[in-house]
Amino acid sequence: MPQIERFCLLIGAMKAGTTTLFKHLCQHPAIAGAREKEPNFFTRAELRDRGRAWYETLFDFDPARHAWALEASTDYAKVPIVPSAAFFTRAIPADYRIVYVVRDPLERLRSHYRHGLAQGFTPQPIHALLDPGAVAIGNYHLQLWPYRVAFARERILVLDHRDLLADLPAVLRRVAEFLGLDPAFRFQPLIPQNTGGFHDQRALGRLLQADGLIPDLVSLDALARLSPREFETLCRRWAAEAGRPAGYAEARRAHERAFTPTREQAALVRALLRDDLERFRDDWGVDPWSAENRALLEQPLVAA
Repeated sequence: MPQIERFCLLIGAMKAGTTTLFKHLCQHPAIAGAREKEPNFFTRAELRDRGRAWYETLFDFDPARHAWALEASTDYAKVPIVPSAAFFTRAIPADYRIVYVVRDPLERLRSHYRHGLAQGFTPQPIHALLDPGAVAIGNYHLQLWPYRVAFARERILVLDHRDLLADLPAVLRRVAEFLGLDPAFRFQPLIPQNTGGFHDQRALGRLLQADGLIPDLVSLDALARLSPREFETLCRRWAAEAGRPAGYAEARRAHERAFTPTREQAALVRALLRDDLERFRDDWGVDPWSAENRALLEQPLVAA
């Protein structure tokens, strides 16, 4: 009989707080987290071909202690860029629970671009190219329906990113109850994971370095881990030494513009996602739109 019979897939939309949630849940003594948060086993054929035994080696699972194996691959909710993992879970018959975290689609899109520009896998700023795949991830009803088909509704839990920010302990208790675990377990607070501030500073560092305003040998990751004050002080000093004292302020304005949708782009995204997210709200009782974007939904679309 397979060693692991119960898997929890944390399939939050990319940039919706899944890293923070995963790291905290791994503290629970009944949860064995994957050693690598995003194994992407179910969406990569070359990994699925390695079989169940290989997949189970990704978890330090002790059947005497652990009730669930947990992983958090964001590729599992990227239709149509990546086929839904729900289509492939039948390769490993088991008891599954699905936790899906959603975020205001425009806030998520901004964060998506911040992350991509910082890491270098997004080649152009948002005002130059509105990536259709990045927008499509915000079709939350579309992302979730394959799981609704594959699993009973009671095996799916939908969470709102705003609740993670407002009361993370309450969200953790809710997930524990959903998994049938002791909700009284005291999760210890952790340093925020995968934050926008880190990505902001790394992306800004890339701009400054490409413009010759900070030394080529400076590690962008090390620079991004500085406090905001330390980061700004160093970058302003280097820009001044390079003969362009206004260079830091110019780069910051360019960076902000690089991940902020134009007014026309924002209106287009709201129009494209409106119908899907209305169905999502009706089906799952969660309205991902911020109050501001909800109020703007009825405004006429301006061509981008």
